Amino acid sequence: MAHSRISIAAFIGLLLFSPIAQGAGGGCTTTDCHPGTPAIVPPQLPMMQLIRQTGQRHGDPQGCVICHGGNPNARKKKSAHRGVPPSLGRGMGPKAFYPNPGDLSVADNTCGVCHIGYGARLRTSLMQTQVGMVQGNFTAWGLTALPGLDGPMGTADLRDEDGAEPVGGTPDYSARMAAMKKEFPRQYPGAIQAIPRPDPAAVEARPELAGALYQRRECQRCHINGPGLEQAGDFRGRGCAACHVEYDNTTGRPRAHAIQGNGKTGGIPRATCGACHNRGKYTAQSFGGSLGLVHPGPPGTDGQPASPVHGRYPLALPGDVHHQAGENNAPGLLCQDCHTSIDVHGDGNLQTTTLAVVEIECSDCHGTPAAFPWELPLGVGDEYGTALAVGPRGTAGMKTPDQQRFGEEIPVKDGFLISTRGNPLGNVVREGEGAMLFSATGRRLAVPLLKQRRNAWTEKDIQAQTAMVTVAAHVKQLECYACHSPWAPQIYGDHVRLDFSDAQARGRDWVDGGELPGTLTVSHEYQRWESPLLGVNGEGRVSPLMPSGQIVYSVVDRQGQSLALGKIAVNAREGQALGLASAPAALTTAPVQPHTTGKARSCESCHARPESLGLAGLKAGSRDWTRLVDASGNQRVTVGSHWPGSRAFTAREVGKILRTGVCLGCHQTMERPEIWKGVSSEQIPDTEAHRALMGKLLKDAAGPVEE
Repeated sequence: MAHSRISIAAFIGLLLFSPIAQGAGGGCTTTDCHPGTPAIVPPQLPMMQLIRQTGQRHGDPQGCVICHGGNPNARKKKSAHRGVPPSLGRGMGPKAFYPNPGDLSVADNTCGVCHIGYGARLRTSLMQTQVGMVQGNFTAWGLTALPGLDGPMGTADLRDEDGAEPVGGTPDYSARMAAMKKEFPRQYPGAIQAIPRPDPAAVEARPELAGALYQRRECQRCHINGPGLEQAGDFRGRGCAACHVEYDNTTGRPRAHAIQGNGKTGGIPRATCGACHNRGKYTAQSFGGSLGLVHPGPPGTDGQPASPVHGRYPLALPGDVHHQAGENNAPGLLCQDCHTSIDVHGDGNLQTTTLAVVEIECSDCHGTPAAFPWELPLGVGDEYGTALAVGPRGTAGMKTPDQQRFGEEIPVKDGFLISTRGNPLGNVVREGEGAMLFSATGRRLAVPLLKQRRNAWTEKDIQAQTAMVTVAAHVKQLECYACHSPWAPQIYGDHVRLDFSDAQARGRDWVDGGELPGTLTVSHEYQRWESPLLGVNGEGRVSPLMPSGQIVYSVVDRQGQSLALGKIAVNAREGQALGLASAPAALTTAPVQPHTTGKARSCESCHARPESLGLAGLKAGSRDWTRLVDASGNQRVTVGSHWPGSRAFTAREVGKILRTGVCLGCHQTMERPEIWKGVSSEQIPDTEAHRALMGKLLKDAAGPVEE
């Protein structure tokens, strides 16, 4: 997808200096049509002033035609909502009337006139292609083992036509992404294919192909240029409007004629992000402190369960501490306060996973106990087994051109903090040995820096001192959220049934808007939200895990005969990568950032609880969906389906982790480092041996028992 490099000034010139429309009328907001419609952004902002100036030249003083097109001189709806003024049509703006100017099919002629290249970036972004979701689902169904289905697939055939050079970043960022693409070509493809649409005959011949229909009917409704479910509790915009216009969840219409963006317009509410991020990783709901229950939850004060939102019944749980960062429990950070423009819009290249595009790490703002953020080299937390840059990253004296053009003005102080991939964080500045975050809500929040706080831990929280300073390897080997995610939403066992026996049954195709045959039903084994399991993510760090595509499928043909009944696919590729004698099940438990950051889980919850490591007890003849490895330490299910480094703990790692738990009961503060050096040695006794040894010592100390 080509990205235009034409300047904004050139675009404005094409609009402003087109011939003035003849017979200019009163525009779209006259008493006959849309009286009282407020400006799309606050009138005092340069954006709105430019829109109105330009609109005046084309017969519309309020500038509606600059985004929507249409005929501002007409007084009948049918003729007003048709065409564009000839003077506007000769420029690079709308070519027809657009009810939703944010739709990606027209965005280059609307939003893209000023926000140059953003439409192209969105069309290649993960939020539109959904390549990662497709790849994970296809792995769970066993489809990636079939010829022609093992490559990246998404909403449409798409090629990155302008090459590997990303847009919107610094030279450091470009260099980092070039290295990543060379190292991980599957995660940064040059092209993707559209999801296939098999007919019933094809599915009857290969029942696993039902996974492609499941993807189109159940999962693809979330791509940003789709309409969503369009039912009570599940309305949103399309294209640019999916994020930048807040919709009413009951009427299906915008709450207001207003763009929501950066701090100039009050920011983008978390609920807007939640219109899409309410499945899969459930991050928007979790961040705000809500769990979506599969079944109705406990009744409220009126004796009735809460009404479903996005198809789930909300249950209140502790929200992410970042979301609760405001005074008097006022909402703290918005999603956009952490996530950058590249995280959201993409950088113009194709990616297959969120880790491939998200450029931020916790340490970018908080640093480590040993270093301030600006003292860290680039690449910290984003290693993927590669060497870090040399020297401190410092701070940036200015934003990127895109940040300067479309962001809000923030005092630079001692420089903008820099992401681990090399871009300035345009809303976080260094102030001496502190840092300040400028939220899109208008608040200023001091950023807690770990290096400043480490001295207080010795008095207030010995566990923090022990975990992050005494055992410094934790900071290098664990994601911060491996400890600081006290809960995560977990739905185990996705039972999917596709039945073709009713010839009249149809379901919506969320890829192209048509219909697909068959009756599709989905149910789940069980749901939990306790401390998540742990494993290793694609970056090579210990991470929380969540079930993600644990497909158990059944298929009934057109004659009513069962072709597959409760079938679970296997993942041969993962078995080969791990050197296993047999392929693990394709039931996926994936590394995740749960977005439930809070007080750290206890040391014992990892080091003295085998269940957290995927060693759940298993009764004969039963399935425990949280069991990741068998008694011999062989991985028995898929852990992540995107990066070669994601996996369960090995038997040796499990032994080391649990041996630490043996010592924790008496040596929680690790005041004698020489003891803990020995934990890496397999000579340290396991729990049973340690219990026997302690029993003998106590018995010997007590002496003989008198009869």
